Amino acid sequence: MKKIIAAVVSVCIFLVAIVQSFAGEADKKQSLLLYSRSNSHSSNNHGGMSNMAGIPPFITMEMLEAAIQTQEEYGYPASVCIAQAICESGFGRYGPGGENGQGLSGLAYNYKNLFGIKGTGPAGSAYLQTQEQLPNGTFITIQQPFRAYHSYTECIYDRAELLKNVYSDLIEGTTTADEFALAIAGRWATAHVYGNTLLTLMRNYDLYRLDSMTIEDLHNSGSSEMTDSDIHDWFSD
Repeated sequence: MKKIIAAVVSVCIFLVAIVQSFAGEADKKQSLLLYSRSNSHSSNNHGGMSNMAGIPPFITMEMLEAAIQTQEEYGYPASVCIAQAICESGFGRYGPGGENGQGLSGLAYNYKNLFGIKGTGPAGSAYLQTQEQLPNGTFITIQQPFRAYHSYTECIYDRAELLKNVYSDLIEGTTTADEFALAIAGRWATAHVYGNTLLTLMRNYDLYRLDSMTIEDLHNSGSSEMTDSDIHDWFSD
């Protein structure tokens, strides 16, 4: 399982934009995505500890709550939301766990943008370099504005609004989380393997369990009382 997850992480690193941030100090460069490693265990290894056992440590309670809240309000699978957050922003060097490659990307940590959403957000924009894959498979590096947010909850709700306003034609008629992920993949990211990467993450981390949960279920599971440090400890066993 470790080899499988390590392979998935490598694909995610390949997919996420390689950017340089100059926020905070004009001359201070912050790499938003470096080569990193994952030594995560599967959810099965911690089944008795919590319904959320096995979720990567950089996925916070705020993120889980917002994913389930938007699932209840918009009908979009929480599993896909968290899979995108893992793929786009996980295994970085920023924030708690960053020294071990178990943190967030700079875009996610500094600007609360979990999904690489471009444009101007409620907290403005961050102009960063990003790699995009062309239809012929080659990559180009360009500079684009990425939305900045005040919180992860705000970002996750903005993602839901974006899906409603821009992706409704693609997700109409989808009946499973897998169908939903594959439907939005081609428009969401230029990387050709993005959709299949989301499915792999959803399976390896058993994210499908989120799709049948309510906020009350999440709170009753005891997850709301856990700290991000608690989650990190599961991966250090």
